[in-house]
Amino acid sequence: MVRSLAVQRRSVAVVVIVVSLALVAGVGTASAVPVLGGTLVYAGGDIDITVIGAAAAFHNFLDIYDTALTIKIDLPIENHGHFGLIGVGGGTVTVGAAAMAGAGFSPGDEVVFGIFVSDTGFTYFMGPGGRNPDGIEHAIVDDLGGGVFIVGFEDLFGGGDLDFDDTLFRFEGGLRSSVPAPASLMLLGLALAALGLLDRLRRPIRYSAAKR
Repeated sequence: MVRSLAVQRRSVAVVVIVVSLALVAGVGTASAVPVLGGTLVYAGGDIDITVIGAAAAFHNFLDIYDTALTIKIDLPIENHGHFGLIGVGGGTVTVGAAAMAGAGFSPGDEVVFGIFVSDTGFTYFMGPGGRNPDGIEHAIVDDLGGGVFIVGFEDLFGGGDLDFDDTLFRFEGGLRSSVPAPASLMLLGLALAALGLLDRLRRPIRYSAAKR
């Protein structure tokens, strides 16, 4: 009887661990759910920025700010309709590690991207709505995995149609999400459950004699 219970407990622990490993294998190809008001953290290295396109007619200028909303790096990027990048020779701007360090960014620091809308004079930032002049979120962050993010902005005061495609950017390298992906949280829970079961396996099974 004791041997049978011990075998059952070990079997349950093995199943949990196998399921966790299977999920880990699948997480690498899964995309996180886009996050409204999401934030990005500097991970070190270069950051490549590409304009994907725009659905609005306003002139939007992308720059890098710190959490005090002070502009730290003035980027040569303007997005107007489908004109894309203005003032650079190619389709991608690379912000080097030296430039990030010179602007005061260290790995682990939040990097705030913001758009200045020259037509209205407003600036809208990634992150919580309290950073913006109308008090609402103006950017959505889609984590594609592998250090690649698509960030879409709304450039109208009050949020406009809230489809977050007025101007779209692709960020690659040098950044990570500041919020754990749902799949990662699920794996953490499974791992803790497996550890709990393994800990119980190490404990001897005690039985008290039945009273007659």
